[in-house]
Amino acid sequence: ALRSTFRPEFLNRVDDVVLFKPLSRHDVEKIATLFVAQLQQRLLMQQVTLKLSSRAMSHIAQQAYDPCYGAMPMKRFIQQNLETPLAKLLISGEALSGSVVTVDCADDGLTLFSDSFLENKGED
Repeated sequence: ALRSTFRPEFLNRVDDVVLFKPLSRHDVEKIATLFVAQLQQRLLMQQVTLKLSSRAMSHIAQQAYDPCYGAMPMKRFIQQNLETPLAKLLISGEALSGSVVTVDCADDGLTLFSDSFLENKGED
């Protein structure tokens, strides 16, 4: 396939060709779990615990995976859809030191709830 697409002058400059098989859904979920674990470790330094439901993890794995680019867009997806809303919770004071932030999935995307915010609002 390469010989029919590229000229021999270009192919002579290529040292090796590596073929990759597409990632399975299980592989994508494991990669998402690794990215979320890194975020959880960073939050532990601020004494904030992050818990994701299985629906939220499945949503991240499904929405962040692109068959053309593999798992490359996943980091950006997690930053935009998890880290940014989480940062807003922290900055606004809705999530305090020692709180647990729970992430679930709704029809329109990920939803974040902080137990310290619920306590401050008088809900339990």
